[in-house]
Amino acid sequence: SNLVLQHIGNKEVNLRLAQEFARVLKPGGVAKLEYLDGSQKKSDDFQSPVEGNGMTVEELIPEFAKHDCELICATEEHPYLWVSFQKKRGV
Repeated sequence: SNLVLQHIGNKEVNLRLAQEFARVLKPGGVAKLEYLDGSQKKSDDFQSPVEGNGMTVEELIPEFAKHDCELICATEEHPYLWVSFQKKRGV
């Protein structure tokens, strides 16, 4: 499924899900994910019931690294954050 993570209003749940996505990737596999962008301050032109629970690249990198995944792409376009991680081969 896609376009689901942006609707999860709990940062801790998103961090646990990031770990699980990284854990189940096969070597060389890529995870492409979309979150609410947590690097931006709340704006008057975009109101969301889960705003304030967005993720940042800095928060996601260590969660994926626990399972030998590296960031290959990140795009921040408020209110969204798109990230791609790849699991290292031969680990």
